[in-house]
Amino acid sequence: MKFQLVCFLFWTVISAGFSQNQNSIIDKIQKNEFGEGKVTIHQDAQISDIIGKRNSASSPSTEKEHIKISGYRVQVFSGNNQRLSKEEAFKKEQLVKEFNSEISTYITYKSPFWRLRVGDFRNYEEAYLLLRQLMKEFPNFGKEMYVVREEITIPL
Repeated sequence: MKFQLVCFLFWTVISAGFSQNQNSIIDKIQKNEFGEGKVTIHQDAQISDIIGKRNSASSPSTEKEHIKISGYRVQVFSGNNQRLSKEEAFKKEQLVKEFNSEISTYITYKSPFWRLRVGDFRNYEEAYLLLRQLMKEFPNFGKEMYVVREEITIPL
């Protein structure tokens, strides 16, 4: 988390500095300042052309922007059997997707547990409503389903 914050702040400072004078980072580094050392960068001109531009191949404009906030999800499965838990998490994910293909599913591994969590809810009540629907639809999942507080992804 600290690393992400540092990267964000670094990128913000660099972006703010370059958005004002429209220079690239290469120009900024190579700029001669009194009392400072001199840096010379030797590279292909094509590299200078793409620095600071969004790569259209990896980030299409149709891709939605998201923010992460504190919210709730329903934990459907958690298991620590190394041989079976991963497989079971993916099977249960498939069943949940068949029940409702609109639900976001998240399978994570945090040693030694495989977990399946579903949904992105801003409040507990919405998550609890889905929990009740899932308990009704999948009674064989047992009492392991419950609402958890987690960082969620919300489209802008």
